Amino acid sequence: MAKIIGKEWAPVFEEKHTDEEDAEELLGEYMNIKQWDWSVSKPPTKEHVDYYLDSLKKNCAPATDGCPPAAWRHGGPLIKSYVTELKNSALSGKTIPEKCNMGMKVFLPKGENSNEEILNRQAYRKPKDLRPLMLQNEDRKCVAGALNCSILPTIICCCSILQRGFVPGRILLQNAVDIDAASRLFTLEFYGKTRRKYEQSLENALKWVLECLPLTVLFDYAAAFPSVAHKWLRSILRMIKIPKGLLNAFNSLYTGSEAYTNVGGLLRWLFRIK
Repeated sequence: MAKIIGKEWAPVFEEKHTDEEDAEELLGEYMNIKQWDWSVSKPPTKEHVDYYLDSLKKNCAPATDGCPPAAWRHGGPLIKSYVTELKNSALSGKTIPEKCNMGMKVFLPKGENSNEEILNRQAYRKPKDLRPLMLQNEDRKCVAGALNCSILPTIICCCSILQRGFVPGRILLQNAVDIDAASRLFTLEFYGKTRRKYEQSLENALKWVLECLPLTVLFDYAAAFPSVAHKWLRSILRMIKIPKGLLNAFNSLYTGSEAYTNVGGLLRWLFRIK
C-alpha cells in the first residue's frame, strides 16, 4: 500500500522547473517598486527559541520521532540548548542531522464519507483521491519557528497587503468577506443598469445582460502546497536580499527532506521532497 501511494504522489513533490530568466525579470520589476527592510528585524537569538518553545501547543500529532510538542515545551534547559545549537548550525550553513528532515506523511480521504464508512471508521479511496499532509519533527519546526519570530517585523512591514494569511494582524477570512462584498455591490450596480436599459427598450436590456453578465470566478489549485517550487523560493529570497544566515538556514531545512508513513506501527519510506 505504501509503495502504491508513494508512486502516485512522488511526482507531485519532485523538483519543479523554474525559468530562471523569466523569474529574474519578474522579480526585477517587483524590486523596482518594493524594497525589503531587514534592519527592523534582529538576528535570531536564544530568546527567539525560548519564545517559540513556550508557545507550543500541547495537543499536536508527533512526526517520525514520536515526540509530541508538549514534551519539547517542558523539556527545560537541555531542549532549549539543543534547539539553539541546531539553529546556529543551520544559520552557518551546516547540514543538520538527517532525522530532522524526516517527515511523516498522513493521507486524508477527500470528499464526504458514506454512512457505512463513518459507522465502520474506515474509508476507501484511490491514491489520487487522498489529501497529503506532512507532519514535521518538532526540532526542525522549532528552528523554523524561532527564525520566523526573528523576521516578523520585516514580514509585517514589507509583505504585500494582498497577503492575508500567515502575517500577524491580518485575517485570512477577510478575503472571503471582500469577495462577497464586491460581488454584492457589483450585482446591485448591474441590476440598476439593467433596469435603466429596460426602460429604454427590451432589446437594449437583453444586449446589456448578455455582454456584461456578472460572474464570480474562483480557482482551486490542485496540490497547491506540495507544488511549491524550491528554486523559485530561493530566487525570491536572494532578490529581496535576505541575510546570508537566514538563506543558509532555508537551504539546510529544505535539503534532504524525506517523506515516511506509518504502516502497522512501522515507518515506511515513501519519497524524497525536492
